[in-house]
Amino acid sequence: SRDACDAWFSYAYERLETDAVVSAFTNSHMGPIGGSNVKGHVLQAGYVLTKNLSLLSTAWITKPVDDAGISNTNTTYRWQVNVVGKF
Repeated sequence: SRDACDAWFSYAYERLETDAVVSAFTNSHMGPIGGSNVKGHVLQAGYVLTKNLSLLSTAWITKPVDDAGISNTNTTYRWQVNVVGKF
């Protein structure tokens, strides 16, 4: 039998100010190179294909909180797809 929830979606908004935390401890997917001084949206969708196989898709849409002396203030788009197997 299949799980009660075959598909799911999630949304989060993250904002991490400059020097709010040591960059080594931040989410490496946020922004063009990870670190602090980044804000943005995180969208996730997942689907259970079989009892032991799922798909997960995550999109990050981010930009710097302030210019803080950086040259690239453009919006960054990152997309990742994972196949998750259980055994």
